[in-house]
Amino acid sequence: MGLLPVSRTVMKPLLCPTCSVECAWGKLKLLNLSPKQEPSPPPAKPYLRRSVTMRVLILFTVLCVGITVGKADSVPKKSVALFTPEQIQRACHRLAHEEQARQAVQDILQMAQQWAQFSDDYLRETIPPPQVPRAFNISFSGCPVCGRETFKYGNYGFETPLEKPWKVICPNCKSEFPSNDFGAFLKSGMKDRSLLTGDYPDDGWGWKKPGEEKKYWFVAYYCHWHWMRHIIPAVHNLARAYLLTGNRRYAHKALVMLCRIADYYPDMDHNKQSRYATEFAPSYTGKIVNAIWETGVATNLAEAVDFIWDAIDEDAELQRSLGKDADAIRQHLYRNLLMEFVKAIKEYRISGNYGMHQKTLLTTAIVSQDPELLKWSIDYLLHNTGDRYTHEGLQFALANLFFREGMGHESAPGYHFLWNQEVARICDYLLRAGVNLFEHPIVRRLFYYPFEMSAAKGFTPTIGDSGSVETSRIDLPAWMAEIAYRQYGDSLFYPLLPKPQGNAERAYTGFADLFLPAFPPAPSTQPDTSPYERSRLLGDYGLAILRGGEGDNQRALTLYYGWAGGGHGHYDRLNIELFAFGKKLLPDLGYPQFAADDPEPPGWTTHTISHCTVMIDVQRQANLARGRLHRFAHTGWARFVDASAESVYPDRASLYRRQTAMIDLPGDDAFYVVDVFHVQGGKQHHYSLHLPTAEVLYKGIAFPEPRPGTLAGEDVPFGKMYDDPQRANATSGFHGYTGSGFAFLTNPQEAQSDRPWLASWRQDDIRLRIHWLPTQPMRFIACNGYPKGNRANPPLEYLIAHTQAEGAESLRSTFVAVIEASRSTPPIRSVRLLPLSPAGADTVAIEIVHRHGRDVVLLSLTPEKRVELPDGTTCGAAFAVMRWDNEGELRRAFVSGGEIVHRDWKIQAHDLQGTVAEVLPDKHEVVVHLQGDATAETLQHRAVLFRAGEHQADYEIFRARREGNRWRLWLGDYEFLRGRAMVGEVDEAQRTVRTPTVLALDAVAPVQGMAVSNEARTAWWRLKSTRRGEIQLEGEASLAPLQADSDGDGRAVLLIWDIGAGDSVFIPGQTEVVR
Repeated sequence: MGLLPVSRTVMKPLLCPTCSVECAWGKLKLLNLSPKQEPSPPPAKPYLRRSVTMRVLILFTVLCVGITVGKADSVPKKSVALFTPEQIQRACHRLAHEEQARQAVQDILQMAQQWAQFSDDYLRETIPPPQVPRAFNISFSGCPVCGRETFKYGNYGFETPLEKPWKVICPNCKSEFPSNDFGAFLKSGMKDRSLLTGDYPDDGWGWKKPGEEKKYWFVAYYCHWHWMRHIIPAVHNLARAYLLTGNRRYAHKALVMLCRIADYYPDMDHNKQSRYATEFAPSYTGKIVNAIWETGVATNLAEAVDFIWDAIDEDAELQRSLGKDADAIRQHLYRNLLMEFVKAIKEYRISGNYGMHQKTLLTTAIVSQDPELLKWSIDYLLHNTGDRYTHEGLQFALANLFFREGMGHESAPGYHFLWNQEVARICDYLLRAGVNLFEHPIVRRLFYYPFEMSAAKGFTPTIGDSGSVETSRIDLPAWMAEIAYRQYGDSLFYPLLPKPQGNAERAYTGFADLFLPAFPPAPSTQPDTSPYERSRLLGDYGLAILRGGEGDNQRALTLYYGWAGGGHGHYDRLNIELFAFGKKLLPDLGYPQFAADDPEPPGWTTHTISHCTVMIDVQRQANLARGRLHRFAHTGWARFVDASAESVYPDRASLYRRQTAMIDLPGDDAFYVVDVFHVQGGKQHHYSLHLPTAEVLYKGIAFPEPRPGTLAGEDVPFGKMYDDPQRANATSGFHGYTGSGFAFLTNPQEAQSDRPWLASWRQDDIRLRIHWLPTQPMRFIACNGYPKGNRANPPLEYLIAHTQAEGAESLRSTFVAVIEASRSTPPIRSVRLLPLSPAGADTVAIEIVHRHGRDVVLLSLTPEKRVELPDGTTCGAAFAVMRWDNEGELRRAFVSGGEIVHRDWKIQAHDLQGTVAEVLPDKHEVVVHLQGDATAETLQHRAVLFRAGEHQADYEIFRARREGNRWRLWLGDYEFLRGRAMVGEVDEAQRTVRTPTVLALDAVAPVQGMAVSNEARTAWWRLKSTRRGEIQLEGEASLAPLQADSDGDGRAVLLIWDIGAGDSVFIPGQTEVVR
């Protein structure tokens, strides 16, 4: 149960240090710290689930509106706070004596030397005042001269040279903008409009091209990236260089810049001073930059203030130039930067993905050396609830906002891994205050996450706004690996640590490494990577990974059925990706050109049609809802997954289900995928696959020459939302688009066929072939689709199968494809559908003849209905693959969910069913009654599905032990707790509990039927529904036990569990036989 191991001491409510009022609900944890004290990090101790003080700090933004720093003539900060004197001495010693250390900070020192040469006047003048707008890009149209060709160089490719103030240079056509001298215009107070000269004049608020509605923001772009590329790095590196070298010139220059930034910072308001808030989103808030990126800006500035603090007294030159003494300068920096950061966090003007602003707050509090602010900040980070979901305290967030596999509630790996990194940093910082969260099950999984998500060698699945057509790898950074190795001692992390060379104490990858202890000793055991090299199920996240092969021949197929909400998700349920031989063979497009208001993301990259899935009635999937797993089975050479997602086409699809198998051929350099997609509902179905490039050969089908225009029509231009009258000619508001996305597909070729045909692709020695097996007359489309919707990028070849209803009945389609991949001459000689007796759309049998013999693969939605193959083999199974050699002898078979009979072969693989007798969350175990035969060996690594009402929880069995007539199953070191909420008003009549806690459960997955307990786990109920502010329970049992405060902290907590006693248990059967 995810509780945090914090001291149980309960104190009087603490006054909020930033407003000097007693924050309601503020029972704050008082830590015995003084500004000069540096607690040594406690050792990682066993995670204490019940020994905890739970406190809640209700929405402090409402109550804390002012900023004070204590006495008017002093500030609490006295010295460097982020590093101890011993750590600083260690870093300086290494810099002086170790070449590797010098190389690690070479760029920092070089930048510091560069900026130290500038005069103080230049440094002050180079910092733009608040009235100069900011823009992270110039225009979604690209360059005024060469258009979107410029995006070949990235979204932010325009150069902003320091030596050419206020000029931006297109990386593609090298045009320079604006045409006027904005520096002169700025000196006029931005009033003398006679200075706005030339063809592209910009007064700071953009230049408008004739015929276009939106502006090109040259000056604002320069301003934004001047801050991000020049000013913030310069200040940060000057301060870091001073900390390492003691060179007071570095400190002086940093102080000159910091003081000018402090002059401006209180008046920075991104909501009123930016392109994006002006043209697109009036509530797009922030300070210097947008609220998300401001978290990094504020953190870096807080660190800079900390590092140069002790140089203020000795900087007489600075004091003379500012007309302030040292105390006044300290107050200026403290009030206008550090306290402004705290204020902006309260006002959500510094607010990023989960963990970003929390890290900024904790860094600022540590730097401030205000013990009250530090205590208050820690309590807020741990226990705040009732706020925005990204501001929930870790006590609640780890239960409510993270999947059990260790990723936050964003579907895109590139984004939810940001949560992991930020929370890891926070946990590391919290050790200073004696708070150790590293044994929390979710925190532990944060570090194992990149291994969990690994598909094949070098690849992470490209889900949502993450990765690209070519790359999608997420590795554990070295600093996280070192934290994990020190905390958990797992040798899995040791190979990720850069090793010291020569006599160096450690390896150095960056600034922070110089301050760390000596390199940890090597482990006594070899790392065990086997759990991550086999097929596995990430059941809470909703991802099945089918893996095979070794070394350079590794391959993986992934099927995503999870919740795509929480930000940066795509309309891509049941999408598949294929990785093999170091390539993406069925690549997802990944990150769009812009994660912003532009036609491309909703019209193409996030749209259903751009993914390897099915679109119904030329409409993208209607929502981001989670699908449902039906079966997951695997052995050494064959793997199978079966999932559905009718919920993404509500009131339209009665069947939307994919069955996919990946099967190895003899040797390690060839395999094939059998993909069957069943759809019923609507009048049109489009089944979409695509290959890595457009160089594709066809056999068995005659495509005509490509026609002009787009798939939407010859007269429909590229990217136009032609089938949405509201957006067809709009210049904003594109994200509501639900149409076909066909205007992003070019060079369409169409042909009718009801016969098998072949599409072949080759790169070097890698071959990919798609064998299409129509089950009914279909229209096939070959066309080009472009990564990021940008025709400057090399296109992919999209292959789409289209079916359409003729009458009034809803359409029933079964799409079948065999995807063959190999490193040499393709081994498959023929592929065909086999006739079945009795025939039916729910069961498909495919014969695959290859150089090693013959395979028959059967996939069925109705395994209880037995069918007969032409050779007399009878099958009643959800999945079966049988392999004959070239002499016609059946040599091996793998079956799941039923049985097959072939002559003297009878292979049974019936599913196991039962009920949960007991749940032991502290041990990650469940005790179950099972019907059917099983052994501990056959249960290991099998999927197990727990069901109650509408709720289903998908797990893997890692260990099983029979205990009489029951089985004890260990489900890995994963957390069973899925929700944690503070108990407010209880209404027995309505069966409701009011709560301020943000619960995302009902958005993530169906919740009806989940187990609910009180804080002490002595009373249990079943969940009916959740919505913001209210939880409704089923049954008639009294709700009074929910109000019991078992740990005496003054707050009662309700707990929601993935698994409960009485849940049904389903374990897909599987059997392999080899002769």
